[in-house]
Amino acid sequence: MKLSHPDETLMEPLLVNPYEFRHTILLDRHFGDMPHRIILLMLDHLKKTAAELSSPIEDWAYVFKDTALKSGVKAIPETKEIEDIELVANRNPGIREFIERIDVNNLPAEVRDRYLRDIHYYNTTIVDIEEKGIEKGIEKGIEKGIEIGKKEGLLQAAFAMKSFGIPDDKIAEKLGLNQQEMESLKMPVN
Repeated sequence: MKLSHPDETLMEPLLVNPYEFRHTILLDRHFGDMPHRIILLMLDHLKKTAAELSSPIEDWAYVFKDTALKSGVKAIPETKEIEDIELVANRNPGIREFIERIDVNNLPAEVRDRYLRDIHYYNTTIVDIEEKGIEKGIEKGIEKGIEIGKKEGLLQAAFAMKSFGIPDDKIAEKLGLNQQEMESLKMPVN
């Protein structure tokens, strides 16, 4: 959407953004018998503290908001700490029940162990593979840059040698340049 509307500063400016699927020509016609909706809950738009929350939807957004889900965060924490959760949970019994249900300590042992294993696997294996891939890419880029730099240096040296009147075959032999590289060193005509 940002590509289609680059002048828009923010495509989903609200915390809750509802959209409907409709026919592209008959705009009053929904797909199917009932309107199908997508609701985007833009968690990052919630900038309030727990004491400032003013609606149940803000309470739930506060519970689900997680900085570990932002791009650029590599490791996933095993547990999530929600600041002032008691204040929110006391206001909303559904949130209290939700938190108690997903508390790692209340999960069956096999579910908890599998969850912790999966988080550990991701944090140690997947993140490690990604970091090693980035390191390898940087190394390759540096090697390629050095290679290009060396070639440029050799061509500059060859050009300087040529300006002193040293024959092309001697320059090529000493610097290890091929015929095509030597031809690229044509002296400008005065």
